[in-house]
Amino acid sequence: MTSHVGAVRQWLRECEGRFAPYAVTETLHRACHTLAGASRMAEARHGVRVAEPLNLYVRKLYDHGLGLPEAGRRVLAGVVAAMDEVVAHIDENTTYFAKHDELLAQLRWLDADADREIKARGLKPAEALEQSGPLPPPDVELMSVDA
Repeated sequence: MTSHVGAVRQWLRECEGRFAPYAVTETLHRACHTLAGASRMAEARHGVRVAEPLNLYVRKLYDHGLGLPEAGRRVLAGVVAAMDEVVAHIDENTTYFAKHDELLAQLRWLDADADREIKARGLKPAEALEQSGPLPPPDVELMSVDA
């Protein structure tokens, strides 16, 4: 999982000194997708809890050509920190990860905001997903929690 988190960190570094909205690159999109898949494969339920909604949000932005707002960049940085915690404390109980609730609330708000922008542009929320089809499965060799 750490290699995928590293790809997101690199994207965040590339945003430094720039202004929102930030272009959602294929590299970021794939890193978020694979991070969610790696969390599922590793059965890291606390990782899945934050990585899955992040993946769906980033994919929505990517598929519709929307940039990540500043609030999204901050949440993305928060998810990176949360994933570091998940890897370091994989066997902790749910209460250990209580601050993930705030990240999830922020992701829900961002997702709803993206839906409003998509609607304002006259696109159907699922239109681009139908056109682009599913992503290929993530590389199996990259799915190790220790990676």
